Amino acid sequence: MKLGRPLKFTTQEELKAKISEYFAVCDAGRDIKVIDKRGDQQTHSQPVPYTMEGLAVYLNCDAGIIRSYGKRSEFSTTISQARDKIHNNWVEMGMMGLFNPKIVNLCLSASCPDYKQSSDVNVNVLSIEDKLRAIDAQNQKALPDPDVQDAEVVKHETLSEDE
Repeated sequence: MKLGRPLKFTTQEELKAKISEYFAVCDAGRDIKVIDKRGDQQTHSQPVPYTMEGLAVYLNCDAGIIRSYGKRSEFSTTISQARDKIHNNWVEMGMMGLFNPKIVNLCLSASCPDYKQSSDVNVNVLSIEDKLRAIDAQNQKALPDPDVQDAEVVKHETLSEDE
């Protein structure tokens, strides 16, 4: 005997159809009002980002239910394909400049176990003694100024005003 709430979607086809509806609604876009340089208000349509949370709202459930559907063998492929389509949407829209690339990067880092961002930082720390030796060596290698010649002052006399 199984316990728990009955499934909201009983077949993979039913779930796929509702997910496709969600993507179509997002693709249709949302009207955004903007003020142009002259101060005139204009309206244009902008695509709505795909998200798992947005999908959950559209399906009238929460994201945890979608994740639990993803763990069921009969629905796992459908949920996996939806997740891949969402991530692809973020990447493409970020690359096209329609979504903020920094936000896309943060979202992908947080939600995709395979997506990793790394940076290599090499730090070279010298002790004060090593730094002084390097400066000394640099000073010893310095070439003399070609306008100055080595000379020796043999006798220095000051002329008096009478002479």
